[in-house]
Amino acid sequence: MATSNIACSSVQAQSPPAISVFREGGQIHSGRDADSDSDPNSTSVPAGLPSANPTKSYWLQNLSPVLEGHRTTPELPAEADVVVVGSGITGAFAAWFLKMGVDSGLDDGLEAEEDDDLYKRKRETQTVVMLEAREACSGATGRNGGHCQPQVYSISPTSAEFELGTYHFLEKLIKKYDIPCDWVSQSGVHAFLSQDVFDFAKDSVEDLETTHPHLAAQVTVICPNKTDPQSPDAQAKNIKPQPKQTLSSLRIPHAKGAIIQQHAASLWPYKLVSWLLEHLLSKFTSDEFNLQTNTPVTSLRRASRSDIPTTTDGNKRQWLLSTPRGTILANKVILATNGYTSHLLPKMSDLIVPVRGQVAALVPPAFSQSTTQEEEIAKLEHTYLYVASEPGEEGHNTKEDYLIQRPIRSGEQTKRGPGEYIFGGGRDFASSPAYGLGEWRDDSIDRDVSTYLRGHLSPPLDLRPDIPNNDEEDTINDKSLTQGLEASYQWTGVMGFTRDGHPLVGPVPASLVPDADSNNYGTLNENEAARAEQGKGGAMGDGEGVWICAGYNGHGMPVAALSARAIVEQVLGLSSPSSRRRGAEALPREFYFTEERVKLT
Repeated sequence: MATSNIACSSVQAQSPPAISVFREGGQIHSGRDADSDSDPNSTSVPAGLPSANPTKSYWLQNLSPVLEGHRTTPELPAEADVVVVGSGITGAFAAWFLKMGVDSGLDDGLEAEEDDDLYKRKRETQTVVMLEAREACSGATGRNGGHCQPQVYSISPTSAEFELGTYHFLEKLIKKYDIPCDWVSQSGVHAFLSQDVFDFAKDSVEDLETTHPHLAAQVTVICPNKTDPQSPDAQAKNIKPQPKQTLSSLRIPHAKGAIIQQHAASLWPYKLVSWLLEHLLSKFTSDEFNLQTNTPVTSLRRASRSDIPTTTDGNKRQWLLSTPRGTILANKVILATNGYTSHLLPKMSDLIVPVRGQVAALVPPAFSQSTTQEEEIAKLEHTYLYVASEPGEEGHNTKEDYLIQRPIRSGEQTKRGPGEYIFGGGRDFASSPAYGLGEWRDDSIDRDVSTYLRGHLSPPLDLRPDIPNNDEEDTINDKSLTQGLEASYQWTGVMGFTRDGHPLVGPVPASLVPDADSNNYGTLNENEAARAEQGKGGAMGDGEGVWICAGYNGHGMPVAALSARAIVEQVLGLSSPSSRRRGAEALPREFYFTEERVKLT
């Protein structure tokens, strides 16, 4: 048995708290349960197209000169082998693996296999067109909190391995190509501000130590130094020693406890995606890879015979995508549309629900008159997420906040100062609609959430430049810490939430895709249903159809890249799935898009 990483006494297993625990924005998320009084109808209406005038995201302040307004060809191509809808992290990596190869960026390439030559021919002959409603990477990826933090202890071990594999893949890819996206590898601190959620998380880690010690070894549980002498913990005979870190040294002295995960990162997500797209545009001709921005897809349906020109092979170009600039026929379609999916597939309105989140870039408070800005502000050594379930001010009883700090470079002087805090969350304060549920527009800021984000970073976070290591010596007396911080940017973005909290990855069941007359929907025969259930190609006949990779529940960065890879393997019809190829983790079974998940209520 592995040495325990839990730095406090064990407690008896408790029932899960009244709130449900799930993930958002790279963190555990404490949300309302099924008895929430939110309007159930707000989540069953199809999403609209992305807003024409979205809020200004920090990450989109300087767009790539290559990608801004980019259209590889002046006219929309008439047809393509594969059309990718969406240019965020999912769409970008789908295109990357389609053109660069499914083993591109992995440490261990594919060993010699019988289908290598066939696979190479399939990859090299694919014509790929990417359609984006607005500017490249202007959706959720360009509007998130700048996190990439795999979850380890609160999800299935298979999902944890997959998220860790995706994290390490991104880390190595960025290093291999020297991608300038401000990737900073660091640990992640999960700060629990209510006891029930902390106890539940702590028990999860203890269970993991027994079942999967190699995963448990990657987390450390931190309890307060102060212990009530009458508590069961204090009376226990086998109290485990505290690690070097304390709640105060982690800058969260008033937390009920914390969990440190070894692997987390902050990054500039737009710069990662823009580099991928620029690389593809420079490497391939317009006949091989074609990006069309500001080209929203208004409808998707199976093509009728009248849609297909006589010069086109009707057995291949079976899907018709309509845009304001014309139509395009495709053999296969990959939907990387996340919260906007139901605009194209209305029957998925309650399978992927748009949820609006809000983020702010906050200027750190200064505590001295030093002429060197980086010496007078708090330097955060970790990424953070905050979880709470206890009733708070004005009746709000959940906390789901996440935080990174932009890199502080020596001598850096900016108009707003270096090291801005990227702080997101506060959905419990959203008033219209409640919790952001069902909201697909990102063209406005919720004032109540804005007030919360600017005024509630500290506490719980200690923002003093110098901090004590001993919880018992810690006090925070500076009143300026509780005043609202200046926000250099505030923005909203649209996430996609699923019924069961898992992404939807795989061929879209035919029953959800319109037929040629736009009103009828296909049905699965027994063989197609069996293949879809087994993950062996699509429900549209041996994978010849529509695939989706979406519904990340606000947790796409440590999931999307290798999920897109799994989709590409299916699109190319490779005989060896990810689980049997070297260098990548298997796609978790709970990610598969099956008829059972469609029927889930």
